[in-house]
Formats: sequence, C-alpha cells, structure tokens
Amino acid sequence: EVHRVTKEMEHLRQENDILLDEVTQLRAAQIALESARDDQESGRSDLAGKVAQLQRDNAALQGALQDATDEMEAEQARIQAAGQAEQELEDVRASLRVACERGEAQASEASELREQIDALEAILQKGQEDYDQLKARLAEMEQASD
Repeated sequence: EVHRVTKEMEHLRQENDILLDEVTQLRAAQIALESARDDQESGRSDLAGKVAQLQRDNAALQGALQDATDEMEAEQARIQAAGQAEQELEDVRASLRVACERGEAQASEASELREQIDALEAILQKGQEDYDQLKARLAEMEQASD
C-alpha cells in the first residue's frame, strides 16, 4: 500500500510539474501579448497625435481658403493642399481603425489566455491538495507501521 501511494504521489508530482510548465508558458505568452498590446497602444497614441495635427492643418487650410478668395491661384493651391490633408487624414483613420481591430483581437486573446491560466491554476491547486493529502496519508501509514 505504501509503495502504491508513493508511486501515486510521484505521478501527481510529475503531473504537477507539467502543469507548472504549462502555466509558465501561458504566462509568458500573456506577457508577450500584453507587450504587443502596449506597443500597439503607443502606436495608436502616435497616430492620434498625427490625426490631431492633420485636423489642425486642415482647419488652417480651410481658414486660409476663406481669407484668400480674391487670389485665384493661391486659393487653388490651398484647395489642393486641403484635399491632400483630407486624404492623409483618411489614410490615418484607416490605419487607426486597423490598429484598433488588432488591439481588440489581442485583448480577446489575452482574455482567453487568462481564462486558460485560471483553469490550469485551479487544476494545479487541486493536484497540490491531492498531493498534500497523499503525503499526510503516507506519513500516517509510516507512523502506523512503526
């Protein structure tokens, strides 16, 4: 009986080690995802600054167009510049939309990884409890045999 319990304890210890390795790998993956999300949020912040700058540039161009209605050539140049700024703004908006979608996908992956880690930690806790019970039982059996 002691031999069987000892083998069972060793088996549980090995399973526990495997689960610990899996939890460590999942945590590393979660950290990598969080780092990527942080990098993406930084990029999103940079894009937001560019969008704000383009909006300011666009507003300045529109104001200049209203003030220079008597100069046809200057007005035409400003209209073209405003059109270019609008296109750049749309390009930045499209990039920002793509970045947001990627951020949401990565947040979803991080959430799924967290759920997996929580489940593995619960299994690990149960394995530890079983191990502790078997260890106590083995100690009682060894005391009884003495």
